[in-house]
Amino acid sequence: MDLKNIDPATIAKSRQILGAFGQYWGKQLYSVEVSSLDADYNEDVANNKNTLRKPLRFYVIKTYNILGGELTTDANGEPVIQFNGDSDLRFPLLPPQFVKAQTSTVADAVAAWENKKSIIFFDERIPLQKEVNALNKGVQKIAEDLAKKYTRLSGVIVDVMRMEESASREYFQQCGIDAETGEKLIIEVTV
Repeated sequence: MDLKNIDPATIAKSRQILGAFGQYWGKQLYSVEVSSLDADYNEDVANNKNTLRKPLRFYVIKTYNILGGELTTDANGEPVIQFNGDSDLRFPLLPPQFVKAQTSTVADAVAAWENKKSIIFFDERIPLQKEVNALNKGVQKIAEDLAKKYTRLSGVIVDVMRMEESASREYFQQCGIDAETGEKLIIEVTV
């Protein structure tokens, strides 16, 4: 920890804030990340393959084990608290206020992640897990509905092929040709 750039008065008046951050040592913080279900989606789009208009995505909780922290400065010289020596885990020198997990805050966290803005952190896993599971259940329903639709469409193709084969057999039979071999059938008529 390099404290030579931090005013001793700042350290003195920040002791309670630093103590409040200290409660997270040895605990975990969480953020939400988004991943594509189809790893080949972008390649398929680039190769003009028939695919979904937008990729199906799933949501995961990223866990940060807080193993230590330090008082340091940001690029503007402002004092900040930083966990694990990781600049993604850098917070203003204000009392810690992590976001409570609810539908709107998780949506904000997803938007922040997608737009590569600051990471939104949560300090309670169970409510966050419920919100993330709800998002993933929505994606699961979309995937299942698509699977049913495309299975039904595949069945239509199978039915069309069966109808075509049946029409061919019927036509060949009418013409006296074996539908399998294409050879003319000898028809004996006895009177």
